[in-house]
Amino acid sequence: MKFVTKFLKCVCFNCSRLLSMKGDELQRFTEKEQLMKLKNANARFKKALDLAADVHECKSEFGGCGYK
Repeated sequence: MKFVTKFLKCVCFNCSRLLSMKGDELQRFTEKEQLMKLKNANARFKKALDLAADVHECKSEFGGCGYK
């Protein structure tokens, strides 16, 4: 159950977009590349949690749905 709650903190409830994807297009691409380079699933999940720790809304100006 802890895994599910942690996972839901990283994903927008409305559009299922990763909340860690913020900033301009280059920054989002860089974050995505960093995640995909990690071969260990636990390390990848921890990195996604770290990136989404301070994000609390899916901002529409960054391609999200605007859900708060």
